[in-house]
Amino acid sequence: MSLLRIFRTNNGYNFILLPIVGALLLLKTFLDTKGLNAGNLTFTSPITGTLDLSGMSNFGVIMLAYIPAIIISFLLLDINARFSFIRERTFLPSYLFLILAFTQPILHFIHPVYFSGIFLLLAIRVIFSSFEKKKAIANAFNAGLLTGLAGLFYLSSSLYIVLVPISLFALRGKIGWREYFTTFFGFLIPWIYTFSSYFIFGDITKLIDILAHSVSYNKPTGTIIEYIPEIVFFSVVFIITIIASFYILNQYDENKISTRRYNKILFFYFATSLIFTILPQVSFEVFVLISIPLTYLFSNYLSFMKRRFWAEFFFAILILFSIMFQFVVEWMRQGQL
Repeated sequence: MSLLRIFRTNNGYNFILLPIVGALLLLKTFLDTKGLNAGNLTFTSPITGTLDLSGMSNFGVIMLAYIPAIIISFLLLDINARFSFIRERTFLPSYLFLILAFTQPILHFIHPVYFSGIFLLLAIRVIFSSFEKKKAIANAFNAGLLTGLAGLFYLSSSLYIVLVPISLFALRGKIGWREYFTTFFGFLIPWIYTFSSYFIFGDITKLIDILAHSVSYNKPTGTIIEYIPEIVFFSVVFIITIIASFYILNQYDENKISTRRYNKILFFYFATSLIFTILPQVSFEVFVLISIPLTYLFSNYLSFMKRRFWAEFFFAILILFSIMFQFVVEWMRQGQL
């Protein structure tokens, strides 16, 4: 049995295998934490402030990336089970997310983007559930609220708020002013609560510093030569994305109306995530958000393409990159090869 078929099935063993695969993708980081000293790491977001992780072990810092990533994986599974826009129930999106997100070793450690991703997926689930409802006011409010919470962990995620009314309109065909109002009202509630908390405790300047830090320049430093492995990896992902997109477009007319609209919304989130890459404060962590819609696109393509050789080949390439970045690339950069 092929590796792709094992991960593609909907058998119960995947509930155990999925966390194991996630841990294996972090194996080198678990065993060798020389690349990170938790004492030099802080966790900064508007909702938590600046947390000093000097008292936390490297194992703990890694687990705080692993656990939310696993939660995202199961949310991806739940959303497909609820709305069936992939024509079969499959664990493949969950596995693909872990493979894509954990390819970059820098994302093996705690980062606000993982917690933001959880709330964004919950917002997408709320948006999808509004299909064919008579009124979507509650969905608009809840999606706005969840997007606001996502932005409190990872500030750039706040920009997704514009997608909530756009997605509701794409899904339902029309929305009224109440949906627009409740979307942005829901979005503001967690921010008002956060500002009020900082103000009451006399820390408003600290919040301003955190917001300034969140929009400060954060692009990778170094020459292009140093990032050739990343360039090659993202180029491969881009090629697979283009091929998979053409495949989905060819099947577009055969899909149910709801499936077409769900895919359209996922495209909105994917395109917006790509726009994030031009922001000065955004670095490799945005790939976690890009990976969320990509997992569904790749899963549709790899599950139903007729030429199974290419499905197995592309899937093997993604796994190979994940292994290569963990061992070969990191060892080269640490001077061990």
